[in-house]
Amino acid sequence: MSFTSAAQLRDAIHEFGYLPLFSGIIPGFSVWEMTDPAAWFSDDPAIDPWLWRDQLATAGELAYGKFFDGKAGF
Repeated sequence: MSFTSAAQLRDAIHEFGYLPLFSGIIPGFSVWEMTDPAAWFSDDPAIDPWLWRDQLATAGELAYGKFFDGKAGF
C-alpha cells in the first residue's frame, strides 16, 4: 500500500483503526513506510504526509498525537 493523498491516508486509518506516523515495532506499518520518501517535508500540502497530519486532525474525523509509547500516530 502506498498513500498519495490525505484522503487515501484517512480512509486507511478508518480501515485499520490506528496508524503510527513513523516506523515502529510492526515493520511496514506506518505512514512513513507507506508513502513516497520524496514527498516528505516537501511543503506541498497535496503530497506531503507531514502536512497531512494537520489537515486530517483539523478536519475533526481523526485524532493525532503521541499515542504509541510516546510516538506520533493517528
